[in-house]
Amino acid sequence: MSLSQQLAEYVRACFTGLWIESHEHPEALLEISSLCRDEGWRLAT
Repeated sequence: MSLSQQLAEYVRACFTGLWIESHEHPEALLEISSLCRDEGWRLAT
């Protein structure tokens, strides 16, 4: 399961906050921001 798929499941399950650790920060931020844009969600970092 991809990072985007996991995040989408957590958000739909009403998790109020998520902590993500990654060794590939730019790629993770790009994937997260793309998911938020596609779903019409707000992103706070």
